[in-house]
Formats: sequence, C-alpha cells, structure tokens
Amino acid sequence: MSQAGIIQTNAVVGATTYTTMAGNAAPVAGVLTIVGVNGITTSGAAGTVTIIPPNPGFRWQQSVGGNIMAGDGYIVSGLAGPYTLTLPLLSSVGDTFSVLDQDGTGWIIAQNAGQVIQLGYYEGNFPSATTPGVGGSISSSFAAGESLTLVCTVANTQWNAISIISQLLTVA
Repeated sequence: MSQAGIIQTNAVVGATTYTTMAGNAAPVAGVLTIVGVNGITTSGAAGTVTIIPPNPGFRWQQSVGGNIMAGDGYIVSGLAGPYTLTLPLLSSVGDTFSVLDQDGTGWIIAQNAGQVIQLGYYEGNFPSATTPGVGGSISSSFAAGESLTLVCTVANTQWNAISIISQLLTVA
C-alpha cells in the first residue's frame, strides 16, 4: 500500500521544478504530491516530509533474556548465561528477529503453548523441529559468534529458521 503526502508551494513565485533520480516534477496549482510505493510510506508534519523504508533493519540491543520483540536483534554476552529469550505470544507472518552470542555466553530460544520452530535440514537430518509447546526450545552451544534468525510463517504459532550459524544447536 502506498501513501501520499501533499506539499503546498503557494509561497514560491513562478514555476519550481523538483529534480529526482528518476525525473522531474513541478507543482500543479501550487501542490506537489509525494507518493510512496513498494512498502515505502510517507508522513508529514510542520515543514518536514519523512520517507519511511519498509524494513529499516533490526534494532540491535544487548540482552540478558526476556520476551522477544519482532524486528529486534539480540546480542547476548556476559558471565551469567545462558540467557533465555522467549518467542512472542502474538506474531504476524513475516515477523523476524535474530540472536547473536558475542562471547560464548549462550542463548536459549523458548516457546509458548502451541508454538514450534522449524529448522529444515539442519545437521544433515530430515526436517527438524522443536517439540511443540512450552517444552520446546533451541539452545546454542556456548560458542562466540553463534547466531540464529527466525521468521514467523504461521501467525502466533510457527517460526522457521532462515539463518543458522552454530557449531551445534540443541533442539528440544
């Protein structure tokens, strides 16, 4: 869905042309419309137009465990690990997050009731998945640099691994 914003140029005397990478635009009746496409949205307030990309990337943060928020990246480090990060109760298809072990602290991705994590052909095995529900989890092997990125493929219940960097994950 695209959004449009309108720029009023009444204060400008004469024709003004706005040059872009893909062409030029001139106001019609003093108005210039800005349209976002392909997931790009626009917003305006006071004298500012903001152009918002569809996915600005992960918001990376240091973590000692807790509930996962879609769109976040978690860096675990410290001596008190492993740290447990729990899948969100509510998630939409396409929600994504990553976890990275900075120094060998270790991480555990825990599940809520009814949730499962699909790993695909990990370690040469047939499609691998966690045990559905609260008892299921994935754990790192406490090696620096291990990471996992998951994407929600069924709202609220299923997550699939799209990137695994690990010596050996423990799948429960």
